[in-house]
Parts: sequence; C-alpha cells; structure tokens
Amino acid sequence: MDRRRDRGDAALRWIRSIDGRFDRQVDFFYSVAYAEDAVHLDEIRAVAHRHPSPQFHLVRTDTDGSSPPEAAMNEAARAPGPWVYMCGPPQMMKAFSAGFRRLGVPSGRIRWEQFGVR
Repeated sequence: MDRRRDRGDAALRWIRSIDGRFDRQVDFFYSVAYAEDAVHLDEIRAVAHRHPSPQFHLVRTDTDGSSPPEAAMNEAARAPGPWVYMCGPPQMMKAFSAGFRRLGVPSGRIRWEQFGVR
C-alpha cells in the first residue's frame, strides 16, 4: 500500500467537493516533506485553477524554510481572526495545532481530522 496516497486522499476528497465560491477567503495549504510526496498534485491544482477560492499553496518543508503553521499564518495575516481546519496523522496534527496556538490562533478556532495509515 502506498502510504503517500493515503495521506493525499483526505485533501483530495475535500477539494473535489468544492462546488462554487466561498463566502470568505480560504487558503488551502498542502504540506509535504518533499516534492515527490505531493500525491494528486495535478488534480488539486486543476481544481484550484477552476475556482477563484480557495487559493492553493504547496508547502515543502525541505525547501521552504518555515513550518506549515508559519506559512499559513503569513498568508492569514491579511485576514482577521483566522480559523484553521486541517487533516493528517495524529502526531502531525498535534504539532501543527501547537504551532498555530504559539502563533496566536485560539485553540477554539483550530479543528482537525486525524487519520492513521491503513
């Protein structure tokens, strides 16, 4: 079983469900360690291209120089009171949640879906 494919499925399900414009600014961050870990990237970019919102951002931790929470908050600085919705393995979600809290996002505005490797 390809574990990279499992990691991309939750993001792909969400982006496939987009059926129009959002009533607020939405930034979609896809965080991977290395470029080759970004499964379904062509399809995600195609969906993002067809819809003016969400704005798509690929965060590569091997080259970008900031953590995914820092990258997201750099974009969110233009929007007051951001909400964070994320999905990923439990340890990653705990680390990201702690990172967002350190950057000033109240814990009540952080939501996540945890998944494990099958």
